[in-house]
Amino acid sequence: LPQLKDHYGKLAGTGNVEVLGLSYSASDRAIWARDNTPIPVLLNSPINGRNWGAVDAVYYGGDEPDLALAKWFHIELFKNMYQFEGGNFVTDSRGNCVTVNKSATAQIPDTVFLNTYGCKQVIRLKHVAGIGHADERVKFINESVVLTDTPSYVPQLSALGYEVRTLPRPQGGYYRTYVNALSINDRVFVPVFGEELDKEALAVYESTGKRVIPVNSEDLSDNGNGSVHCITMTYPKVDFSELK
Repeated sequence: LPQLKDHYGKLAGTGNVEVLGLSYSASDRAIWARDNTPIPVLLNSPINGRNWGAVDAVYYGGDEPDLALAKWFHIELFKNMYQFEGGNFVTDSRGNCVTVNKSATAQIPDTVFLNTYGCKQVIRLKHVAGIGHADERVKFINESVVLTDTPSYVPQLSALGYEVRTLPRPQGGYYRTYVNALSINDRVFVPVFGEELDKEALAVYESTGKRVIPVNSEDLSDNGNGSVHCITMTYPKVDFSELK
């Protein structure tokens, strides 16, 4: 853990890094921080001095560190009793929540997303390719632009009032996707795979005005471990002291 703090402290500033070590019963799934950790939500009113909490869904395999994280952050943990993975939940700043409506997700009523996650509107996309996670198919860039590599999704996304720009789909491994990127402020970390299409994908991101940072994701993706978005989790924009 000290080595991790030292490594990431050089990137983010020593005072901006805290490291928590968790034990998993299935270590092969521990890398998917997006899927099996609780989804952070902003609260309508503070609870125990916290302006945010998190929603715990049922994750297959039983290796869920939800309670450990909630205790570490001292936040309220709300329950979604349905099976759901965090990678299948993508939102914009207006409260539009997008999910791929695969079999398990189709069992979740819209009211769960509206009342528990705070969505203003639920957009369910048909499962047409991949593992069925929204974060491998849809990437919100800002309040006016969204990216996708799935042409059949364009009408639904356009109906939200977005300008939809199309990303290419990598020609290599089954799990490769340029959509699984991570946005932090004005930067976006984009997975690349040593393919000719990498340049085209990066150009699409650059056209949005973001500072683009390519991250080689061949080993992650080709081994079925997702990509940049899958192995990270985004927390609310609150004072850092509250996160700590």
